[in-house]
Amino acid sequence: MSPILPVFLLIASLSTADATCDPAALYDPTYAADAAGKGGVEVSRWLHLRTSAFHEPVSYTAAWNALEASIDSHNASHVRVIYGGHAPKCRTGAYYGLECAWNREHLWPQSYGVGESSGLTAAAPPRTDLHALVPSLKALNSARSNRAFAQITDWPNDDARCGPQFPGCETPACTKTACGVRGTAQWGTDPGFWTPPARYRGFIARALFYMAVRYDGDEPNTRNLTL
Repeated sequence: MSPILPVFLLIASLSTADATCDPAALYDPTYAADAAGKGGVEVSRWLHLRTSAFHEPVSYTAAWNALEASIDSHNASHVRVIYGGHAPKCRTGAYYGLECAWNREHLWPQSYGVGESSGLTAAAPPRTDLHALVPSLKALNSARSNRAFAQITDWPNDDARCGPQFPGCETPACTKTACGVRGTAQWGTDPGFWTPPARYRGFIARALFYMAVRYDGDEPNTRNLTL
């Protein structure tokens, strides 16, 4: 059975403020030429072959160190974390050995076919795939757990209040030791739903789409991931 990750009402668009690349400069009209005319299953297979062709998995430790390169733009000694601003470095260079306030958040939860809780090994390629692995404050990583992403807040009307479908939500999402930034929210249990900040919603949507086409279970130590 394929692990299916439920994603409800996830905003899959970037604001113009985050769109800093010039599409005209990046667009290659020949890139997808051999996918023209293909149906849904064929396109999915084509995308899988494209995304897996040159993928070289890294170790889980190497992934941690790579994430620390995500330097906060305002402070070179900090890491930008996805749900709650930033956290001090603790893994590389002069910062090695300091107590870590952040860890590795799997945007595609490990229990949905990515990690050891799904029967894979600790070195499974999807578990260490940097396309869907991001720094997060430990407390907020635990709070999100394996909750599906959903648009809990009343965006675009007011990203700081609960949407009508999620009365009594908590926004911003908080734990006893940390709170997320504006736009984060959590609602329900077992497992409930989670909303990331607006600036990362497009990135997360693309990361989940990538995981769904990258991993079809054909390779050793992987599952067929399905949105």
